[in-house]
Amino acid sequence: HDRVFRSFDVIGALRTAAEAEGMGLWAWYPTVYSTGAPAEGPEFTTAWQFESRFGREHPEVLSVDRAGTKHYAVWEYAYPEARAAKIREFVAFAKEFGFRKFVACLRTESGQFQPPPPHADQFGFNAPVVEEMKRRHGVDIRTDARFDYASPAWNPMDPMVENWRRLRGEHPTTFYRELRQAL
Repeated sequence: HDRVFRSFDVIGALRTAAEAEGMGLWAWYPTVYSTGAPAEGPEFTTAWQFESRFGREHPEVLSVDRAGTKHYAVWEYAYPEARAAKIREFVAFAKEFGFRKFVACLRTESGQFQPPPPHADQFGFNAPVVEEMKRRHGVDIRTDARFDYASPAWNPMDPMVENWRRLRGEHPTTFYRELRQAL
């Protein structure tokens, strides 16, 4: 990759070709939820190719389940510093390559090196989310069985579960707003 970029202006050639056809040049940046992982992860099925320095220095931003199990490569954007770190990546990419338009994809590649979660509501129990649910709704999502997808008390239609989902949805929305402003 580096050798090719040093010997040939790949992005410049793409930009020239796109402009000649009246097209724009967009960057597809699929790392919103693929932020790297340490090679030594104990539950990994295979070693991963990169690790984010910010993620290593701040392991608390990795999304966790009720038991505290980490979902490697997936950051919880309830942490303002996690949003800021990811936004810095986009800004650096824009500055280095001159991109002005991005597809900031929510897809994750974490399933390539660890088993995927068995349930969509398994993760989302990081401290800021837990504390905000207590503040807004007076519930501890780490101990309340309504938030345990494996519990007989689990009801995906429970209004309190929906409150939790809405709260979690605020964070990626905030991320995208901040990303747009930064770019």
